[in-house]
Amino acid sequence: MYLDGREELVRGLRFRGFNARSFKDILAASNENFVFEFLDNSAPMALMGGGGTVAQSCVIAPSVLIDDLEMERMEEEFPKIPIIPPPT
Repeated sequence: MYLDGREELVRGLRFRGFNARSFKDILAASNENFVFEFLDNSAPMALMGGGGTVAQSCVIAPSVLIDDLEMERMEEEFPKIPIIPPPT
């Protein structure tokens, strides 16, 4: 988001130094909850021989505005969107 209010989508970024202490800097939170579903292959389970285990996970939380977060570019290459060609 730019200072003039214009927004631009970016790919290949991740939060730098984001941890539980970052939540102390929440400036505002939404009244609506949002759902984020993902597949989790918990790394600690890999140490116990369950590395191939994938669990369907879900987080339900409001949108939050945090005072200061840093982003960094990821090293991995990402395929260009769209990954799947449009139907004929």
